[in-house]
Amino acid sequence: MPTQHTRGPWANDPLQPTIWTDDGQTKIATIADLPWVNGKSDWMTEQANARLISVAPELLQACYAAKETLGEIVALANVNDATRKMLVAIGDHLNAAINKATN
Repeated sequence: MPTQHTRGPWANDPLQPTIWTDDGQTKIATIADLPWVNGKSDWMTEQANARLISVAPELLQACYAAKETLGEIVALANVNDATRKMLVAIGDHLNAAINKATN
């Protein structure tokens, strides 16, 4: 599975909303400052955004692994039609997420 993004793992700096490669050598992104509201910035939201972005490579790999596992389950002869349809729908959601992340 070729990628165009910087390979993970990534980590966020808890002192600033910046995402780096785990080794700290490559800056991935800096989260834009959110507007100040009532004289305060929304630091907690900025940090939450940075944490979520920093785990993107692991989430993408989890989607690939889940898609592969679902394919194996769907291929089993003893899966009933209702279960098969449900698993295919989950696979479709995984494919959509993978495509959004990689295309």
